[in-house]
Amino acid sequence: MPQTRSVQHPGDTRSYPQEMGTRFVRWLLIAPLILSACGSRQAADSATSDHWDSADPDPHLAKWPWWPASARFHPLSRLVFDDPGAPGRILIEARCEFLDRDGSSSRACGRLRLDLHDGEQAAFSEPLSSWSADLRDTAVNTRHWDPVMRTYLLRLEVDPALVSARPALRLYFLSADGARITAEVELRRDGNDLKSAQ
Repeated sequence: MPQTRSVQHPGDTRSYPQEMGTRFVRWLLIAPLILSACGSRQAADSATSDHWDSADPDPHLAKWPWWPASARFHPLSRLVFDDPGAPGRILIEARCEFLDRDGSSSRACGRLRLDLHDGEQAAFSEPLSSWSADLRDTAVNTRHWDPVMRTYLLRLEVDPALVSARPALRLYFLSADGARITAEVELRRDGNDLKSAQ
């Protein structure tokens, strides 16, 4: 019968079966670590793939939740009687502030119209003057946006003859998401202060 001989390296006193047994034990210890690392990498790749490569948007997140829900005229809105850029005219500095559903100020995208009324007349009376701004146009939106006050500033030039004792400014906004928003403010000529009526 053939005899089993051990293969030894110089200076190695272990037999061949002993060497193989040692290597086998080493693999038993290392193999779980390798398999665990591979599994973690596959899970990470799967999560990344699901997150970035998904063609279908989440229906709960596809609709932006912070569209403007209301608007008001900021208290810093004012009448300017002696503006050097408009001699003989009156300027209305209208600061329109839009608020999301949480009450935080936000930018807006839609069509904005401001009407000047005589506050002593009925609410459905014809406006004395009107101004509009298409805030869907990014250039127009940026031009009127004040990032410090977080309001849209419109400087409205008006004939002094149209400014009654109780002028009222009304805001009508048709948002790009379909919402309709209104606000009103009474401009008082004595002291140039504003009384909100929204």
